[in-house]
Amino acid sequence: MPISEVVVKDVPEMQVVGVRKVIAVRDIGTLFGEAGRQLRSKPAGPPMAIYHDKEWDPEKADIEVVFPVTVRGQQILPATKVASVTHLGAYEDFGSTYAAIFGWMSREGYVVAYPNREIYLVGPESGRKPEEYVTEIQVPIRPA
Repeated sequence: MPISEVVVKDVPEMQVVGVRKVIAVRDIGTLFGEAGRQLRSKPAGPPMAIYHDKEWDPEKADIEVVFPVTVRGQQILPATKVASVTHLGAYEDFGSTYAAIFGWMSREGYVVAYPNREIYLVGPESGRKPEEYVTEIQVPIRPA
């Protein structure tokens, strides 16, 4: 599971539409369909999942799936500074990517500002194998 170097970047605010629920992570696919039905026009970018929990419980996670839009959305995601990594590979391998981000944050003097975002650049809809998926993982940060 190759990952890119950690990059710190400023992410601008963005208009989004989507759905937020407390669900088991294995059921996240259902949220993509629900969020997609909220769209009134073509999305302005790839879908993302936002993880609102500070304590991770894969059986009961507060997850929001959103699509960015160019017109007025249901909400505005605020601008934030993030530690960003591009993950190449299956979603099941995210654990080691998050560990790499959190390790980097600890060494560089940052803490999580929440909520984490996963932007799905290439996924199942592409017809590619899971080892070819591309996901940008963004962890909002602030100085420790």
